[in-house]
Amino acid sequence: MPNRHSHSGFFSPLVVQGIEHRFASVHEYVRPKLWAHAIQPQYAELRAWINDQVDGFDRMAVGELLSRLGDPARHTQVVAELATGAAMRTHGYSVQFNPTIDDLTPDLIVTDDEGHRLMAEVWTRGLAEDAVSRNKQWAGLAQRIRKVPAPVALAASAAQPGGAAPPDARMRKRMEAELRRWLIEPRRVGASYRCDDLIFRVVGTTTTGYAELLPIREAAATDRKDVVEAIERKVKKYRRLADRHDMPFIVVLSADDGTGLTADHVDSILEGNNTVTMNIPIDAVGPIDSGPIELRMTDAPPRFDPALSAVAWLDVNNGADAQLVAWDLPTAARTVQTVDAD
Repeated sequence: MPNRHSHSGFFSPLVVQGIEHRFASVHEYVRPKLWAHAIQPQYAELRAWINDQVDGFDRMAVGELLSRLGDPARHTQVVAELATGAAMRTHGYSVQFNPTIDDLTPDLIVTDDEGHRLMAEVWTRGLAEDAVSRNKQWAGLAQRIRKVPAPVALAASAAQPGGAAPPDARMRKRMEAELRRWLIEPRRVGASYRCDDLIFRVVGTTTTGYAELLPIREAAATDRKDVVEAIERKVKKYRRLADRHDMPFIVVLSADDGTGLTADHVDSILEGNNTVTMNIPIDAVGPIDSGPIELRMTDAPPRFDPALSAVAWLDVNNGADAQLVAWDLPTAARTVQTVDAD
């Protein structure tokens, strides 16, 4: 019998308190999903499920799992791996996480009741690093404006049609100083003030006695190349392992909030379409830039190495009700029973 971990899951009261303290000075709308999962009431079921999953790991494996769950940059990836395992179990598979096989550690090896094994790798689409950086800069502006002693709520918009880049530290300091001077006199709702590439408008009042900037988030885009290259990187790493052990191999795709990637997008890409998905928040003020788009001469579906048996999409939901939808590939050397919920 495995030696089970002794404490209750990952989100213990002490860990939650530490996460709350760790991100207390970070503006709420740029706090990582780790914070949301630990604190926000709508994630109570997911929190309980994650705790149950951690308690199911033996003592040898749980330390590494806890480390990854506590890392804001890897948290949602680990949750997606756990949810993939949960979805696989609903289809009768037993699940092994991160086994070492021939010096490689695939995310999951799942085994059916006849002993047939399947290897799965999970890729979670997160916000691009530059979008995360820009969101933090916008949050930095909000923190500066919170120092202005005027009880007004402000909305910012770009002064030019091309949008506005987030101000750097020097510009944020100057904007704070200019808004202080402008707000010495009471300003009515609708009053506006231009500072550099931004126009600030009074849209309401605050109860703190200080100014508050409404959240600003960057737009995000996902295109065909992002998805195909992510799958190909997984295949390149694990195709020899799949061939050597004659195992079907699937790549499971998931996405963080606000990235624009959806199951419909994946379906369109696998059909051969040059699909681009954009997530444009209503509070975005920056330029909408999807990056360079690859022009393709045909609408032929992407062709993957025959070691890849299928591509799947994961909806994490509350964990226990995670769902997988899979697309079998005609080029596959080994087929796999569909893991669709149907």
